[in-house]
Parts: sequence; C-alpha cells; structure tokens
Amino acid sequence: MKDLLPIINLWTQENRSFTMSRVVKTWGSSPRPVGSTMLVDSDGNMAGSVSGGCVEGAVVKSSLKTLHSSEAQHLNYGVTDEEAWTVGLSCGGKIQVFQQLFMGCQDDKTENELWHSMHRLLKQNKDFILVTPLQDGTVYNTLVTPDGQVIGAPLEPAVLNVALKAYKTRDHQTIEDNSVSYFIHLFPRKSQLLIIGSAHITADLVNLGQSFDFETIVIDPRGVFAHNTHYETKP
Repeated sequence: MKDLLPIINLWTQENRSFTMSRVVKTWGSSPRPVGSTMLVDSDGNMAGSVSGGCVEGAVVKSSLKTLHSSEAQHLNYGVTDEEAWTVGLSCGGKIQVFQQLFMGCQDDKTENELWHSMHRLLKQNKDFILVTPLQDGTVYNTLVTPDGQVIGAPLEPAVLNVALKAYKTRDHQTIEDNSVSYFIHLFPRKSQLLIIGSAHITADLVNLGQSFDFETIVIDPRGVFAHNTHYETKP
C-alpha cells in the first residue's frame, strides 16, 4: 500500500470517500500476493490492484455498495464453471479480499487519528503493523509499532503478541483469536541504498534506487557536493 500513498494523500485532501480492498488470504496460484491493495472512490476511479485485472471490475462494483453502506465485507474469488467466463482467476487459484471504507474517510475520530498516525510513520519511513478484524459490518483498525505501542482499537494480548512475532518474520498473515479472524498487515521501513560520492552517475543511481522503493542516501565529505547538488528524480 506504500506505493498508493500519493493517491491516498490526494484523495483525502480532496475529501473523497473511497474503499480500501486488500488481499488477506490466497490459495494455490494467485496473481497478486497477500497485502496487495486497491482503492476505489465514489466515481469508480481506482488505483492499485488485487489480481492484476482478473476481478478488478467486480471489486469496483462491490466498492460502490460498501461506500453506500460504510460496512466492511469479505469478497471471495476463484474459478468455477459459472465464473470462468465472467469473474474469476484465470490462473486457477483463489483469493480472499477484505473491503472496507478507508480509515481517513470515516466520521469516527479514532479511525481518523489512526490514519494520521499511519501517514506520519510512512512519511518518516518507520515500521508499523496494521491489525484489522475480518468482520462484516463496522470495523475498527489498530496500529502497532515494533516496540508494542498500540494506536486505535485495543487488542487482546494474544493478538498483539502474534502481530509482533509476524513483524519479526516479515510475514503478512491471518490469525484467529476467540472466534475472530484478524489480518496482520506489515509495513516495514524501506531498505536503504547508500551512495558514496556525488558524481555524474549518482543521479541515475538515485533514480534506480527510488524506482525499486529504496530510501536513497548520498554521502560525500566534500561539502560543496553534498549540499549544493540537485538530483532530478523521475516521477
């Protein structure tokens, strides 16, 4: 979802209402991994992907219903005889998508504050974990930092412990506690690319690093090069 941050910022600034649909579980051969995210606004505009094009149309249609009701819901997609020529995964796998109103669009103060905390941590390139109960209807999310700080809805100690363990193994996962399923969505900080020395090739290396979502840092002891060099990065 990090790659969608510019779109999220734009849509929230424009006070758009939009849904967030995430792949929370896969079976067999799936076109997109767990954690893949898609956004859809009330006009049907979309960003991101949950299947690479197989079921996006159905997700958009479902999003318009979610925007109207403000209630989260599960979406399951696979290949059956009935679906094969309409909505389905040509690769033969199955995916479960969880769709909800985006936190920053909700009237709930706690959910709005949680989004502001997420935004701050993303901008600062800090690690965090987003925990979401996979329940149809009204859903409250929780943000957890690696040191165990909890922001948003409170968590049972068992769920918090699993979330922190998942952070160490870098593994998005769905867990169950007291008959409630939770999606553990990890947001690790960007890897760093250290570039030693400011030269002609440095700008190309900065662009290369950013295209692969690295945090690029240029180190040069020569002050005139370190402070007065402007690198034009590609959009």
